[in-house]
Amino acid sequence: MISLRTTLCLSFPASDKISDKISEALQYKNSEDHTGSIIHYLSQKGDAKTAEIAKAVNLSPARTRSLLHDLCKNGDVIALGENKGRYYILGKTSHND
Repeated sequence: MISLRTTLCLSFPASDKISDKISEALQYKNSEDHTGSIIHYLSQKGDAKTAEIAKAVNLSPARTRSLLHDLCKNGDVIALGENKGRYYILGKTSHND
């Protein structure tokens, strides 16, 4: 019995540095828009869990958690509680905006 194997080789064009920079800039802009939406939601709601915020700003819970982590590092948002009991409130720097 003879066994045959086929190999498929694909080539992709080299990445264009300009398009990479544009993509990176747009991603940063989107992050700013989403963090602004999170801050606005918390200013209206007072406190909220990750899942509530994610649903309100139309993001996945994982992406929301990542943005909340960045906002906490900046002091814009404060995380209270642990694990499933964790919720977020605005930090002092966000109240002045």
